[in-house]
Amino acid sequence: MTMALPETAREEIREKLRPVYEATGMYVDDIEDKFNDWDFEAEYGMTYGEFKAEYREGLVTETQMREAMKSYGLMQYEIAEGIRELNDEIKFVNKYDMTLTEMKDAYDHGDVTRNQLTNALIFTGMTQKEAKQWVIERDIENRLGIDYAKLDDAYKYNDISRTTLYNAMIEHGATKQEADEAILGYDWLKKNVRKYPDLAISDAKKYAVRISTNAPDYTLEDFGVKIDDYIQYSKLRPDCKGVDNNGDGQADSGTKRDAIFRMIDSLPISSEAKDGLALIDYGMKSIKKNAPWH
Repeated sequence: MTMALPETAREEIREKLRPVYEATGMYVDDIEDKFNDWDFEAEYGMTYGEFKAEYREGLVTETQMREAMKSYGLMQYEIAEGIRELNDEIKFVNKYDMTLTEMKDAYDHGDVTRNQLTNALIFTGMTQKEAKQWVIERDIENRLGIDYAKLDDAYKYNDISRTTLYNAMIEHGATKQEADEAILGYDWLKKNVRKYPDLAISDAKKYAVRISTNAPDYTLEDFGVKIDDYIQYSKLRPDCKGVDNNGDGQADSGTKRDAIFRMIDSLPISSEAKDGLALIDYGMKSIKKNAPWH
């Protein structure tokens, strides 16, 4: 181990280095982490990452690893989680003779089969469905150079074609109907991306594709609902929680519906547009019977 500096000397150096780090634009937490790394290396003669590597190789006991984590500044729950993750990594290496990261890289280079990687992911705790979808996403990312989760943005900003996005969704497991509806929603987002850059695809589908199962053949546009009205409705709806008068911890029957109807009725839109918004959650029979605009 290296000789640790006296605490007073370390504090003096910290005070001199802090403004230097701040001048580079570092966040306060990042600066403290840097000092924490420095303290750890001074005490243990190696970096925290190197100490974890020694634990994986069996050169450090779990007790020593826990003490090192405590010295590094981790909370008790972080230590417990960290030990669990390290032990899982060790089990994985013992079974497959490589880390999961190394196996993923091996898969990318064709040295591990899809089935082998899928089974390895299941070993880490994924379900079979999750593991298969993860591998599919890896395939798509390797082929297109884009994370699957970012394909919608890539389409919105013209980095990939409509066909590429559609085929990727089908490959990922979407049904033809799901892919068709998603594409229509993405098409709407693409046309309006400058005005509504943060609108979610689920909202775009609900607005431009179909209202819900209560009105599968209609869109909100068919009822005269403007997108700004729908966005306002989406912001206000979470506050419509209903009332618990009997004290059982749940909203009394019909009170949440009534709160939603009152909120919709307060919007400066036509009765037809109010019907469209109400159809997102309720059928027309309930609307005609309970909505205040009827």
